[in-house]
Amino acid sequence: DAFRFPVSHEGDNDHRNYGLTFTGEWQLPLGQLTYIGSWRRDDAAIVAGSVDDVGGNFSGTGSDALIYCNALTGFGCALLGFFSDEDSHSHELRFSASGVRWNAIGGLYLFDESNRSLFHVNPPGLAFDQQRTRSRSQALFGQFSYELTPLTRLTVGLRRTHDEKSRIGATRFATTLVGDQAIGGVVVGLNDADYSWNHTDWKVGLERDLGRAE
Repeated sequence: DAFRFPVSHEGDNDHRNYGLTFTGEWQLPLGQLTYIGSWRRDDAAIVAGSVDDVGGNFSGTGSDALIYCNALTGFGCALLGFFSDEDSHSHELRFSASGVRWNAIGGLYLFDESNRSLFHVNPPGLAFDQQRTRSRSQALFGQFSYELTPLTRLTVGLRRTHDEKSRIGATRFATTLVGDQAIGGVVVGLNDADYSWNHTDWKVGLERDLGRAE
């Protein structure tokens, strides 16, 4: 059957997601306090074999008649594995208040995410191994609006953000896959980075509602 592609190893895809969210609101004498929090986890484990050369026939040969993978015997074929564990959480705390002609909001925000991932090819035991990748963001923000007329408002806002990103990993050759870990091997390349920066965003605007009279 020319349209059937035999595979050297039965594949498996195990992907699981978990999450929790919470929102709380409290009315205080001067305004309203709000908290929004969330947690997420994403686990993936994927194993796959190789298919025959172009054409996908049972002989393991392609249009160029060169054998590199015979799926029926496993000769020349590679077993592929991808594993990932990702965990993240976010928190936002804000306070809002308003008066006859004004309203204001301000708060804090935090986001933190970590991930471990591995892509493994055997043979030759090639591993792209990221043991730790992390992203973290913290922010302080505020906005104030004042009603100049019933249809016109002056708005000013400011947000200060601090971001951090880092990763530690390596590319290794001749490793052995044990569970979801690549053991041993020779390091042929490092993937190590750590960077942080600050950013300030601001807003000054004059807003007017159209379509209705003063």
